[in-house]
Amino acid sequence: VHLEWRIADAYTDFIPAWTDCEADTWYSCEWRFSQEAFTGHCWDHGDTFTGGYYKSYPTASGYLKYFNVPSSHETRPNSYWTDDVYIRNYLAPEPTHGSWVYESVSVEIDHPSDVLYEKGAEAHELRWSHTSFLPETFEVWRNESLVDSGVWDGGPIVADIENLSLGTYNYTNVIHFNGTEASDVVMVRVVDTTAPYVVGPSDFVYEVGTPGHFIVWNASDVLPDSYWITMNETDYGHGDWNGLSVAYNLTGLDLGMYLFTLHLNDTSGHVTADLITVWIVDTTAPYLVGPSDFVYEAGTPGHFIVWNASDVLPDSYWITLNETDYGRGNWNGVSITLNVTGFDPAMYLFTLQLNDTSGHVTTDSVTVIVTDTTPPVSSHPVDVEYEFGTTGHRIHWTAIDLYPGVYFIYQNAVLNRSDVWTESTVEFSIDALDLGDHNFTIVFRDLYGNTVRDTVFVLVVDTTHPLIDEINDLTYLEGSTGNHLIWHPSDLKPISYAVYVNGTLKHSGIWNGSTIGIDVDGYLPGVYAFQIIVSDSSGNSAADWVILTVTPTIWTMVLPYLPSIGIAALVIFILAAAARYFRSRPQAPAYSDKYYH
Repeated sequence: VHLEWRIADAYTDFIPAWTDCEADTWYSCEWRFSQEAFTGHCWDHGDTFTGGYYKSYPTASGYLKYFNVPSSHETRPNSYWTDDVYIRNYLAPEPTHGSWVYESVSVEIDHPSDVLYEKGAEAHELRWSHTSFLPETFEVWRNESLVDSGVWDGGPIVADIENLSLGTYNYTNVIHFNGTEASDVVMVRVVDTTAPYVVGPSDFVYEVGTPGHFIVWNASDVLPDSYWITMNETDYGHGDWNGLSVAYNLTGLDLGMYLFTLHLNDTSGHVTADLITVWIVDTTAPYLVGPSDFVYEAGTPGHFIVWNASDVLPDSYWITLNETDYGRGNWNGVSITLNVTGFDPAMYLFTLQLNDTSGHVTTDSVTVIVTDTTPPVSSHPVDVEYEFGTTGHRIHWTAIDLYPGVYFIYQNAVLNRSDVWTESTVEFSIDALDLGDHNFTIVFRDLYGNTVRDTVFVLVVDTTHPLIDEINDLTYLEGSTGNHLIWHPSDLKPISYAVYVNGTLKHSGIWNGSTIGIDVDGYLPGVYAFQIIVSDSSGNSAADWVILTVTPTIWTMVLPYLPSIGIAALVIFILAAAARYFRSRPQAPAYSDKYYH
């Protein structure tokens, strides 16, 4: 007997110790290859059996297994433990024996029961077990289609029959050996008698307008087809169903009670329904948050009350001012803004009431205090200086305030006038003031006690000379009476006068602004220069010159000579006296000196 093993890329030949055998007697020979020592060993066993044979067979553990040999030789440690080891099964030289004797071998398989299972059920299989040994190949057919084939290792032949569609199937198992075959047919029937599985939530209630509300039906079926949802028996949605859970969004529904029904259909015509009752309620009053109370200055812009508000079912709003209706209307569920600019100084209570369609009411009040702490704005006229006695002098004050009240005018700290301040401009006459410095202070006070003041200084001066009239020179005859010089000077502030005759003070006194007259009777014949000077309290003065001529009577001149000279001589004498008079008469001063001194 010559045995040959291939180990890796080398061949190992082995000839057992025995060289012959008796006819019709077989000896078992076993080869072991040690991986540790890389050596081979052969056992030559004397056990015999009739009609036996041996065959190499690869197993899952990687060593060779022999049939019909003593059990002690079936497996040994490290025996046949190598990759790609095979036994070329031949005998050379052929031992001496009679004719080869083959024992008749039958191949039989059992008949599993026919299978009926529900579509979607798990762990379904067909299992055939052998009743003989050493079949070589097998085939498994489903109806006319080959679904599995291969070398049979002696164990059961298993066919997976899960995930089949509905229907009836014939599974045929065919086993072949040396031209012989055996077969078995098992009928498998897949049915669907189960309606779709569906479990919905319990009935529930939720607040209208709140998000995230769904109905989730836990559902399944191996042959899903379609779904149909009704709300209060009215179509609410339908479509194809993929066999998974069904969820439906309830957001946006109004108040009320709703009956939702889910119908699930599978392709086998089964139908399952589930009912859920949902109540949508409104137990929440409108949301309303207003600002804190605040104060603002009268006349400033941009003052508002903004109430942050919301409700899913808004209805109306109502605003009161100090508990009196101030405005109302439809409310759209958003914030409300109220312009409170332009109110007069005072305290105001604004109350907003919000109503929703469910009858809920929410209110909020805001107190707004409008103040006036701003003083009036006044102009500042320039200081005034004017000539004493002139007229048309006025002070013009302009003042602005939202709430004008009264004004007071003080002259040199003494109240001169007060009145209601109704117009922006106040005029005050400063005529007829006495000479000197004056101050005029005006105080504007508005209705809320805010004041502003302004002072104007007035200086009254006198730079004007007195006025004095120019009277005519006077000539009178010696001895005549009732001769006067009369002046009519004027000044607003007269104080004194003085009359000089030929440069010598003749008359003086207090001048009160009236006429000044002097008696010039009794002067001897001659020429006299009269100068009058009038003065005011500011030192201004004016003067006038008058020439007084006192002529002697002719008789006074000639009577002493008349007896001795006669008439002719008298005439000559008169002419000579006149000429002498005119030559000796004083000259009047120039014009510019006559009126001003």
